[in-house]
Amino acid sequence: MANRHKQKGKRDNTTVVFITLLVLFLGVGVYALVTMLNSDKKSDAVQPDKVVDLKVEKQATIGKADAPIKIVEIGDFRCPHCKMFHDQHYKQLKSYIDSGKVQFTFAPFQFMKPEPLVAGMAAKSVMAQNKEAFWKFYDAVYNNQEEYNKQTEGKSADFLVDLIKKNIPEVNAEQVGKDIKSDKYKADVEADNKYVESLNISGVPVVYINGKMATDAEINDFQAFKARLDKELGGK
Repeated sequence: MANRHKQKGKRDNTTVVFITLLVLFLGVGVYALVTMLNSDKKSDAVQPDKVVDLKVEKQATIGKADAPIKIVEIGDFRCPHCKMFHDQHYKQLKSYIDSGKVQFTFAPFQFMKPEPLVAGMAAKSVMAQNKEAFWKFYDAVYNNQEEYNKQTEGKSADFLVDLIKKNIPEVNAEQVGKDIKSDKYKADVEADNKYVESLNISGVPVVYINGKMATDAEINDFQAFKARLDKELGGK
């Protein structure tokens, strides 16, 4: 009986080992499948050599339409890294823009709290009054981002209206405030966000150069970005 009981114990141990191995095998299989799917999703979003046909015709654009280089920045006015791109890249890109070599477009992706849509609605209102004035708004918000990000719920609109009064005299700041309060451009900002989400973008800034996504190194270092532009220009 003792031997039989021991033998039964061996069979039980074998069963336990088999079940354990089966669970491990299934777990590895599921992990591999999830990893593969996530990898596919990531590869759709980040492919430096893939040319993306961006639908940004309604967004703020500066520079000649026939410029050989088209740059599109997708950013959030509250995003610190977007401010870094503005401070380190955009300001130095102005010489390329002014010389007709670069056309620059800003496509908003407003998701950072609090009140993520307010700056987007303000930007739309400014553009509706004066398209060129958008770039003063773009500069003003990023130049004052630290203070803007300190604004609590319900205070963002007032801060932006005051910022417009001080920096963009050609725009009726009170009208911008009314447009924000009435949610006049809320649907447009939400549509912008939805479009960007369709590009599988999970963070900002994302920058495209002639439809190809810039690398992290190029976004973080203007000299690397400049080298990419000069390569695209090919001595033009």
